[in-house]
Amino acid sequence: MDIKTYQQGALQTEKSFEPAKRLRHALIGAITEIGEFASQVKRVVIYGKNIDTPRKEGEATPRQGMFEELADSNWYTAIAFAATGHEMRPVMYAVVFAEGATEEDRLATLTYTMASITGKLADLALLSDDELLASDENTSKLFGQLLYLVKMTAELLGGSLDQLFIDNNQKLLSGKTARYGANGYTDQAAEARADKDGAAHTAS
Repeated sequence: MDIKTYQQGALQTEKSFEPAKRLRHALIGAITEIGEFASQVKRVVIYGKNIDTPRKEGEATPRQGMFEELADSNWYTAIAFAATGHEMRPVMYAVVFAEGATEEDRLATLTYTMASITGKLADLALLSDDELLASDENTSKLFGQLLYLVKMTAELLGGSLDQLFIDNNQKLLSGKTARYGANGYTDQAAEARADKDGAAHTAS
């Protein structure tokens, strides 16, 4: 799935806010999702859990959890680019891995680097509404760098950015248990959370 197609779908599932609040929604959402991703990484890098072994039967593995959180972060990135009026695209960000770094070492480095980007996003959230809206160039650059790092991380884990787009689209818009379905965002569907074993969006 290409970026434009993914973004169009993401915007169908967005709750409407005035411009500054819309951008703050994207900022805090990205911070949240990367934090949740880091929690999955912690299980592997710090606690030594196997990346492909769930804690209990029927639960997602850490790798699966990482993919889901990365995919969710892309949704907020799509909203941020729309809110700033800039084209959604990855912006290259240099990451230096230590010589002889293992896959876990690389995963940790990418996680810390994404957290650094979200720290800069948090700084933007502290600005006044007018200052925030005027920072569109910097905001789009940071989200582009985050998208680039998400792409790198997905590939390290054996996936791809395109697959993250597909997975998130199916979760929210096009899958059999999509949170919203073809009609897009509604408060009722948002509360039902069909993708989390709630009532299907087609339920009366």
